Amino acid sequence: MEVFVADCDENAIKNVIWGDAVLLSALCNLSPRFCLVLAANSEGETSLFGSLEQWLPAAILLAIAAIFFIFRKVIAKGILYIVLAHSRRRYPDDYRVMKEEIVKPLKIFIPIIFLTASCHVAVFIADPWHKFLIKSVDTLMTAIAFWLLFKTAMVIGVLFVRRKNLTDQPIGASAVSLLVSMIRFGIIFIGVLVILSYWVSNVAGLITGLGIGGFALTLAAQDTIGNFLGSLAILLDQPFNVGDWISTKDIEGSVELIGMRTSKIRSFDGGLISAPNKLLAEAVVTNQTKREKHRIELNVTIPWEIEKDGYEEFRRRVLEYLETHDRVNPPILAVWKDLTPQG
Repeated sequence: MEVFVADCDENAIKNVIWGDAVLLSALCNLSPRFCLVLAANSEGETSLFGSLEQWLPAAILLAIAAIFFIFRKVIAKGILYIVLAHSRRRYPDDYRVMKEEIVKPLKIFIPIIFLTASCHVAVFIADPWHKFLIKSVDTLMTAIAFWLLFKTAMVIGVLFVRRKNLTDQPIGASAVSLLVSMIRFGIIFIGVLVILSYWVSNVAGLITGLGIGGFALTLAAQDTIGNFLGSLAILLDQPFNVGDWISTKDIEGSVELIGMRTSKIRSFDGGLISAPNKLLAEAVVTNQTKREKHRIELNVTIPWEIEKDGYEEFRRRVLEYLETHDRVNPPILAVWKDLTPQG
């Protein structure tokens, strides 16, 4: 097999079959200096698309990719049915959640593998188009692969929640959500760098430039970073969780959300307070929900027309009721306050 480069000057085209010459002529009209790789067979004839040995592997891989694409849903669900067999048998709810999360990128990732392989062995395509095609399909496959990893990160959250339920470890849903978010951020960051490496020759220089810009951004966003670290401290140390009633020097209410920068606290008058996590991490927080016992003081106003003996009878009945209640613990006090001769 002999390979040579023919310049697309119509007067220089020789030994080309008539059908290919027509296409070459059309290419010459678009770009007079377009260079095309021609494959010559042993008899001296050349073909625009090369020999059978050149395009047959690419065609086979492309056909396999098409078959996998047609049956992508069945194949992806079958793979997950086998890989997640343990969760499917013992934790059917977790299995359904993980399957719905992963099946979409997985059913596209399998056909794209064979499509990428087909493009890599398509040596009959002339440069620079072959190189551009390889970069394009590599970029597509890498993006889908990291999309699959992005979705798979959710499985880590499911496993953490399951382990918490089995071992009663002190890790809350908010901490698991933050962990999954951090893993997904790392996956996106690495994926972007890998894709850039296909198109940018000096990725290290680009990273250095991003590092300098990132340092300047860090200086300008110290409060945001402090709040993020505060959220880490809250989620890991867990002084309170979502749903707890907390009180600080300035805030009191029920925790509705622990976010990356602020926490949402619903006050008892109905207002929603956005408290920076940095301040909450540094503040003295009283978790009222964790109290084993709550002291309650209740003032009751007695009508002035009741006689003195009625006061004592009322007090006796209140004490009797509280002492017999199973959720009221001693000591129990019932005293008169601000009692005047008039009542």
